[in-house]
This record gives sequence, structure tokens and C-alpha cells, in this order.
Amino acid sequence: MKDIHPVTWMYVIFIVPLAVAIIGYMAMQAYLSIRNKKKKHVMSLVTSGGERYSLYCDFSGNTVLAWYAYRLDPEKKETADMLEAHNIIGTLFWSLSMIEPEAGWEGKLEIIRDRYLVFSRDDLYHSLFDIKENRALVHKADPHEDFQRWAEEHGVESTDPTNESYRRWAEETLHRPIAVKIDDDTD
Repeated sequence: MKDIHPVTWMYVIFIVPLAVAIIGYMAMQAYLSIRNKKKKHVMSLVTSGGERYSLYCDFSGNTVLAWYAYRLDPEKKETADMLEAHNIIGTLFWSLSMIEPEAGWEGKLEIIRDRYLVFSRDDLYHSLFDIKENRALVHKADPHEDFQRWAEEHGVESTDPTNESYRRWAEETLHRPIAVKIDDDTD
């Protein structure tokens, strides 16, 4: 085998991997830019009265997922505002969730007794909208931010949204009040 010039080795060892890393970074930025321009339709539900409710989501950065709930006229399609990422115009409520890229996450809407629209994720209720009164009864747009404040006040060290303290906080602050309201309703 012939001797390879030192400059060639430097090119192979340093320049090629650097170029590959830069191209990979640029491709990831292009992907994130495309991914973050439009909301994704997750699901739709229809009440017995024909009102349609839909859930959309988009990414705000790499680890923040935003959820948006809308009431739609059954005869009309989505508006441009509804499909534009990060746009909350016309939402009944919206909610942010911190996610780990490898963690499972699922959000869903439920209509309970044709009276309540409930948003849940990670098996916990997060938002309650009263269809009859047309208002959110229990809701936090950024539950992780509220949890961080609570954690500081109560000396909780980890504010990681995947830890057990966050789950207990969400259960006490969001899930339980929603469950009680639904169970207590006799209308």
C-alpha cells in the first residue's frame, strides 16, 4: 500500500466527519422547520346534537407538544388559522406538554353526557370545557410551568415532566377536579 499524504489523512479524519455533521444538522433544522409549520389533526368527535369538536397538535421546538381543541361547523372545513402551527385563534382551549423524544404520548378528547368536552393525555384529564356554558372550567395552558412554581414552593427538586411528582401534581390539580365535576353533575 502506498504512503498516504498527511493532508489526505487530515481530510479523511477531520474534514469528512465535520462535513457530515454539518449536513446532518442542516437536514434536522429543515425537518423541524417543516414539521413546525402546520398542525396535525389528531381526532374529531360529534355530539348527538351534531356539534363537531376536533383536536390538533404541533411541536414547539423539540420537546414541547402543543394541543389545540376546536369547535367546528359540521358543514365547514378547517380554517387557515386552525392549521397554522402555534396559532391559538379560535381555540376552545390549548395546552402544552413537555415530552421526551422516546416517551409515549397520546392526547385525546372525550365528550361526556353531551355536556363536557374533556382533554386527556397520559391517562389523566387535563382540560374540561363545558359545552352548555361555552367555557373552560378546569384548564392550564402550560401545566409544566405551573408545576415548576409549585415544586419550588414545596421543595421538590426535580421538575422533570416524566417524574412521579409531576404526575401526582397533575392528578391533584387537574385530573381530580375534572373527575369530581363530571361525577357531581346531575344536569
